[in-house]
Amino acid sequence: MTTHVRIIAMIGALVFWSWLAVASDDTQSSTGKKEAMTMTNQYHLILKRLDAVKVSHDMDAFAQIGKDIERLPLAEETDLPERQKMRRQKLELWLKLLNECDQLIDQQFDPNDVPQINIAPPPNTGLSAGASPIAIKDPQLRQEYERAIRLNAEKAERYHIQEKLRDYDKDWSAKANAYMKTQYTSNAQDVAEINALIDRNVANKYRKEQLKKQFGDPR
Repeated sequence: MTTHVRIIAMIGALVFWSWLAVASDDTQSSTGKKEAMTMTNQYHLILKRLDAVKVSHDMDAFAQIGKDIERLPLAEETDLPERQKMRRQKLELWLKLLNECDQLIDQQFDPNDVPQINIAPPPNTGLSAGASPIAIKDPQLRQEYERAIRLNAEKAERYHIQEKLRDYDKDWSAKANAYMKTQYTSNAQDVAEINALIDRNVANKYRKEQLKKQFGDPR
């Protein structure tokens, strides 16, 4: 290979690698925008799912929302405006989740008032607890027994929900607090953003106070 050919080959290689580096940067930028769009889509999707839980009281769906919020990504440190937007959206979801937890928790719940394992039939039937209603021949007594079974089942479901909600509250409160501490600073701008989000998304006064204690309310 002549010197002239070698020079041409070297120039061609340099051009190729320069183009590849630019293409790589463009790809990374495009990927970042795609992730940001995905975050925004997920944000709105989770809001819809929270609205559905308000109606269904589905604890499995509620728990899954908490897991999905925790997995939401954050933008790169170099993309400050987008990072701030994504950071704000994720905190807002944590706050909305905790607020919904507050709405569902029954403050009058007594953990010692547990549902019965088996309901006893009316005494004059002579049947033991847990017997099938079909075994009761008297229609009125059978109806009374069926109603007692139904009420106990409803009580058991409420008990299960309230226990779950308290577990979620403890877990999500810790994660929301940790998120604020790792993603925000104690400077006035960050504190003001946190307080504004708390005021807008949290109704419970005690919850507001506890959340704001993380950085202190400057007002």
